[in-house]
Amino acid sequence: MDLHRVRESEKPRTRLVYAIGNIGFDFRNEATRDSFRQQMPPHLEPKPAPDGRPVYREPNPYDPEQLRNYLSANPWASDKLTWMLEVGRTPFYALEAELPAGMDSGGPILDVETAKAQAHQAELVPEAGLVPCGQPPTAGHA
Repeated sequence: MDLHRVRESEKPRTRLVYAIGNIGFDFRNEATRDSFRQQMPPHLEPKPAPDGRPVYREPNPYDPEQLRNYLSANPWASDKLTWMLEVGRTPFYALEAELPAGMDSGGPILDVETAKAQAHQAELVPEAGLVPCGQPPTAGHA
């Protein structure tokens, strides 16, 4: 018997799960949360100070927008969080991030304005469609 060969019936089967809910996150412990807080850049407030100077605040790792911005710039940190599928604030599934995945919550998969600018620089005309994450549009993928 060849131990390197696995019969079809013995192979692990992948089952798809179709779930409706919200993606949430949790820091595994306080040290992980503090590590994120230390590594995240200061948060720029949308309104400037009365004298017109920009106002910076300490980063808040619980703010989804700030966390998304941080993970977009540092995708290797996404596996340091516990990602969850939540239904009505109740966690149902734990999700595993695969590196380097900057989990983008919401928004289009392809930023149309960026794609148009890149296409213009390359003298291409973008068409409707999807581009693989992390790759600029090309003639075959626009």
